[in-house]
Amino acid sequence: PAAERIFGYKAHEVVGKNVSLLTPEPHRSAHDGYLDAYLTTGVKRIIGVGREVEGVRKDGARIPIELGISEMHVGGEYFFTGITRDISARKQADREILERNRLLALSAEVGRALTECSDLSETLARCAQAIVAHLEAAFARIWILDEAGATLELRASAGRYTHLDGPH
Repeated sequence: PAAERIFGYKAHEVVGKNVSLLTPEPHRSAHDGYLDAYLTTGVKRIIGVGREVEGVRKDGARIPIELGISEMHVGGEYFFTGITRDISARKQADREILERNRLLALSAEVGRALTECSDLSETLARCAQAIVAHLEAAFARIWILDEAGATLELRASAGRYTHLDGPH
């Protein structure tokens, strides 16, 4: 039942088929070669070592999985057991934590610029630099309204384009 939930196949669709059905290319085509290489050389690359790999669902969607493979020998034959666990939710949570940390770091740096700088130009320049650094932006620009409130003026620019004068 767990494998049916993870991969989307009913048991009768996969029982007796090559497990490579659950792996994306290029590993699907190479799977039997990996197994032959192990049986020929005895060099373990994944057997006995848990690792994160990519699986593929029936609908073609790729999913991150944790895979552990063990082996046993019975009567001169090799048997392999694979245990998989869908780690999509964990990977998503990791991405959300990284994003939250990036935004917190940006917020902290902007806060420091607002409290440490007495000059508006320096404050805005540091804020633009923080945006580029923490949001991995190619460039950031900060425009403010002129005193009349009619025209936007470029006051800070960081990243790929740093000039404040000329056409924008």
